[in-house]
Amino acid sequence: MILSTGQAARRLQISADTVLLLIKNGDLKAERFSEKSHWRIRQDDLQQFAEKRGITLLPEDLTTAK
Repeated sequence: MILSTGQAARRLQISADTVLLLIKNGDLKAERFSEKSHWRIRQDDLQQFAEKRGITLLPEDLTTAK
C-alpha cells in the first residue's frame, strides 16, 4: 500500500509538515514520481520507521474519513 504524507501523518499522529521534515531529513523513506509530484510513502517503510522508534501506528480504519 502507498500512503500520502497526510495519511502517514494520521497514522503516526503527527502533522503532515512534520512528515515532510522527516522525509527531507532522511529519517522517513519516501519517493516522488516526478520532481513536482507529492511524496508517497510505502506502508512497509512507515511500519519500519515506527518500529525503530517504538511508535504505535494508528490502525488504518481509524484514520480514514467517514
